[in-house]
Amino acid sequence: KKMIVRAIGPSLSLFGVANPLAKPVLRIFDSRGQPYENGYGYAAVVGGLTYEADLAESLARVGAFPTPAGSADAVLLLPFGSGSYTAQVTSGDNTAGNVLLEIYEVP
Repeated sequence: KKMIVRAIGPSLSLFGVANPLAKPVLRIFDSRGQPYENGYGYAAVVGGLTYEADLAESLARVGAFPTPAGSADAVLLLPFGSGSYTAQVTSGDNTAGNVLLEIYEVP
């Protein structure tokens, strides 16, 4: 399944959330506790689909609110097989703050 996992920190301030996490770091682990880093391969074709274009289209398809360009929010678009996974959000600058963890299945 094609999934979007994102940790929204800085963009929460756009919605009036106080003390958003400035630099969320998002990590995915498989059922063995190993880092999950399976990604999509995009052929180097002029005018072909890129990760950025696929992500933007997928975010629109699931109805997720857009994040500003250059935001420090963490967003991953990954293929997931059956099984159990864990999403972990930590701070990239050792500060505390509020974060929203979202997981979307892309139809």
